[in-house]
Amino acid sequence: MEILAGACGLAAGLLGSIPFVFANRLVRKKKEFQDSSMVIVGLGAMLVSFLIILAAMLACFFIARNLFIPFAGVCFVVFLATMITYGVRLLVKKPTE
Repeated sequence: MEILAGACGLAAGLLGSIPFVFANRLVRKKKEFQDSSMVIVGLGAMLVSFLIILAAMLACFFIARNLFIPFAGVCFVVFLATMITYGVRLLVKKPTE
């Protein structure tokens, strides 16, 4: 059962990181974004990501309380690893112009 909780945590962590990736790509593609627009898009992505992870954690908590800790741990680690990997990849990647 812990393996299933880990797999669900993996999926929730990956789904939680998708809004950040799309928001970053949207802001990078559009040249007419101002600073305030970029902040709003980033905060919106953060809110959507938080809601996805919160909904997954609440579902796990109410369905299987004994598996909440492994689920939350895997979800947290996968989300952080995905965000760090994406950020490092953007830093290392050469800008295409």
